[in-house]
This record gives sequence, C-alpha cells and structure tokens, in this order.
Amino acid sequence: MTDPGLPGGGLFAGKDGVRKWASLCMDSMHMEQVSPEMFHIDVSGEYVLLRSIADIRVESRRTPRAVTASVASEFRVRGGKILSLRIFADTLAIGRLYLDDGE
Repeated sequence: MTDPGLPGGGLFAGKDGVRKWASLCMDSMHMEQVSPEMFHIDVSGEYVLLRSIADIRVESRRTPRAVTASVASEFRVRGGKILSLRIFADTLAIGRLYLDDGE
C-alpha cells in the first residue's frame, strides 16, 4: 500500500519494502539534519529500544519548495540485529512540498 500523492507514504514491509521506501524517498527529496539528534536508550526488556529525534530540512526534487520538519525514529534491536524500525515524521509539513498550491 503506497500513497501516490506523497513519495514514500504508505506501508512497506520486509527488507524489500525498506529498500523500496528508501529509494522512493531519495528519488523525490533531499534531506539534511538541521538540529542535534537526541537519543533515549532502554535496555530493560527483551530487546534494546533506541529512540531518536531531530529536525531535518527537506527539499523536493519535483518542486522548488523546502520545509523543516521533526522526525523521530524508534529501533528495536536484539542480538545486534534490527527487529523493527518505526519513523514518525511531521507528514503535514513534508506533504506541503507536494501539494499543488503549496498551502
């Protein structure tokens, strides 16, 4: 399931899904970090939970627009392998890059 209006929007599963998602994002936008990343690590459970948050500047490769948005990531790691990765982004701000009127 993908969202044709927002590159990289939708649900992607498995290694192939992650590759496809990364490719869609990199083909449609340029991102650079503009604030220091903050981390929180929890090792109290059956896996290590790593959370990070940072502000990024996102420039569209389709339009002359750019925005700054907050992005948080959550990694679940066990035995040196990533079990899951969840990314939480300000999709409204990023989506504005691709709206017809930019509003």
